[in-house]
Amino acid sequence: MKLADVSELGEFLRGKRASIAPEQVGLPPVGNPRRVSGLRREEVAQLAGLSVDQYTRLELGRVTHVSDEVLAGIARALLLTEEEVSCLRRLGSRHRLPHNEIARDPDKK
Repeated sequence: MKLADVSELGEFLRGKRASIAPEQVGLPPVGNPRRVSGLRREEVAQLAGLSVDQYTRLELGRVTHVSDEVLAGIARALLLTEEEVSCLRRLGSRHRLPHNEIARDPDKK
C-alpha cells in the first residue's frame, strides 16, 4: 500500500468528519465549544458501528484491509452522497488484499 493511498483516505475521512455538525446526524448539541469542527472520531465510530480504535486506525492509515461492511457503516455515519460513496470505496479498495493473497485453508484443495 502506498503512502499516498493512506493519506488520501485519511484526508477524505477527516474532511467529511469536519464538515458534519453533530445535529445533522441526530446527536445532541454540546453546550461547550468543541475543540474540533464537525464530528469527533468517537462520534463517527459510534454512528458507523465501529470501535473508536478501528475508526482511528483507518483514518490514520494503520489498517491492512477494509471490509465492505465497514465502508458502508462509515458512509452512513458521514452522510455520504453516491459520488462520495464511490470515492470512499475506491480509496478503501486500496486497503484490501488481492483475492489470491487471502489466506486459504491448506487442507482444502
